[in-house]
Amino acid sequence: MENKQLNATFNGTLIAHPAAIFIRLYSTILSPAGVGTEITAAGYVPKEVACDTTNFPVVTDGSIENAVPIPFGTAEEDWPTVIAYGVWDAAVGGNLLWWGDIDPGVTATQNAVLTVPVGMLNFTENNT
Repeated sequence: MENKQLNATFNGTLIAHPAAIFIRLYSTILSPAGVGTEITAAGYVPKEVACDTTNFPVVTDGSIENAVPIPFGTAEEDWPTVIAYGVWDAAVGGNLLWWGDIDPGVTATQNAVLTVPVGMLNFTENNT
């Protein structure tokens, strides 16, 4: 994805921006290349979130965060501890757009809904 961003900035190449992003949860730290152990427990599916100002208001001081809670499906069994997330442009495969750690980790027990609280997904551009 870095190559696409650099080409867009310096070569005028257009990037197709997704109408939605897919948040995936991981039980291991996610690498910048998108390598990690995604949750596979019953009831888990990547969460599709519309790219709009309701979910992510306008950037302020180079930073943007989720403005609404983001619920995942109901856990049909206990999920492993979630310690990282990735933001992708597809539910399967695709390009890793952003990633981060969740510290402390969170869990979902059977019949619970894991919800990402407001502000937990905070993305910052710091190219100074």
